[in-house]
Amino acid sequence: MTILKPSQTIPLIENVPHVTILGDKFGESIDLIIRSKYGKYQTIKNINGYDPQEQVVKGSNHPYVIAVNEIIRPLGLWTLTENEARILQKAERENPRLGLRGKYVDIAKVLRNKNSYYNKNLPVTINLKDFGLQEKDNKLETYLRENSEIIQGDNADYKGTLDVQGVCLGGNRYLYSDRNDSDFSSSLGRVVIVSGEATQNFNDYLPQLKANYKESFAKKEEELQSERDLISKLDNL
Repeated sequence: MTILKPSQTIPLIENVPHVTILGDKFGESIDLIIRSKYGKYQTIKNINGYDPQEQVVKGSNHPYVIAVNEIIRPLGLWTLTENEARILQKAERENPRLGLRGKYVDIAKVLRNKNSYYNKNLPVTINLKDFGLQEKDNKLETYLRENSEIIQGDNADYKGTLDVQGVCLGGNRYLYSDRNDSDFSSSLGRVVIVSGEATQNFNDYLPQLKANYKESFAKKEEELQSERDLISKLDNL
């Protein structure tokens, strides 16, 4: 049994996306960006963060996974979906190469009818990659992005009677949904990222990641300079 190093990838099946655990320089960079943007919120503070000894990002909760997607989406990457997790769980049981035994991976939210606490047929499942984050009233909130994929049903049928829970790939490498605390995180959490290309090492995305962040920072600097200029003009009136 060979456990891959962080950022090295495995194909799920032939011609299907490659996956890896968030880690190495790529994972460290993403963790730094998330903490710079959202680090004041407790839900992000709950994440252990990048471990330089093991070279992986430890910890996972829904807001953090959604924040990861915000950063990697422009690179054509995303976090593990429910369908991909079903393929991965079988592959990992047969040949555990990602080192997920005893770990958990947050994947999706499931919307149930409150009158039926346990139902194997999940009414509505939405992958975390299809959510976004927004800062509102000094809180970090999630929202459903446009063109999001809603699996198994129409969420309009469940309005007013919903119980929202999380879908995880558990330490026994089986899918389950029973946790409704989306802010919870422990050091056993891992974020699994996916590429639609035959990517051998996610560190190859680092130059583009840095370029995207620098461009975003430059735009913010321009906006701040415009505000400084306005203040200066007002002071001179």
